Amino acid sequence: MKTILATLFFIFSLIKIQATEQQTDLLYINGEKYHILNKFLHQDILGQYIEDNKLNSEINTGLWRGYIGEFIVENNIFKMKDAIIPIDYQKDTNLRLSKNHLTILENLNKKSINTVLFLSKIDNSIHRLDQNFSTIKVLEIKDNEVVKNFDLNSDLEYNQFKCDQFQKYKQTKAYKRNYYYSLKTIQNSREKYDYEDEILPIQEEVENFIADLLFEEEDFTHIL
Repeated sequence: MKTILATLFFIFSLIKIQATEQQTDLLYINGEKYHILNKFLHQDILGQYIEDNKLNSEINTGLWRGYIGEFIVENNIFKMKDAIIPIDYQKDTNLRLSKNHLTILENLNKKSINTVLFLSKIDNSIHRLDQNFSTIKVLEIKDNEVVKNFDLNSDLEYNQFKCDQFQKYKQTKAYKRNYYYSLKTIQNSREKYDYEDEILPIQEEVENFIADLLFEEEDFTHIL
């Protein structure tokens, strides 16, 4: 079962990096709008709710999950504000959960959120910051409270932060588990596909793979 999950994780991760970029969820701080670059919070719960309640969202390749989440920080507390569900793109018709589905939002805001979010004022991709960098705001949230809030003002600062976090992550048990399943997945991929081009040593490929996706991991819940 774990091998299957690892394989699915590997495939899904490649899709996130290589396929159509997904529209981000949004976070409002002091009236300013930010795009959340690394996480889709409550995605499984909201997706199931939309399906169960037959809300009939119109899916496109840039919004597979079927909604755009809106979050807010008020008095240093992080919570979900709304979710926008596209009904008809041509008519620009949307459904907002805050109108007739407040209960789901209230229930989600009762959940304890522990995570690290990377935010940008422009709609960007965390995998293409080297091509189109803008200041990244980093929030660490513990039990729904913002406990750290700082900016990375250049791609050099971002890459240094990413490198430092990865080196610390390598000392954790989570990394050892992640490395084992990522290694197996990449080995299986190499056996299945005949690589004609020169490829990296497998250890380096595995480490690069884990590092590239570290900030999107559900287990990345606090700054190391």
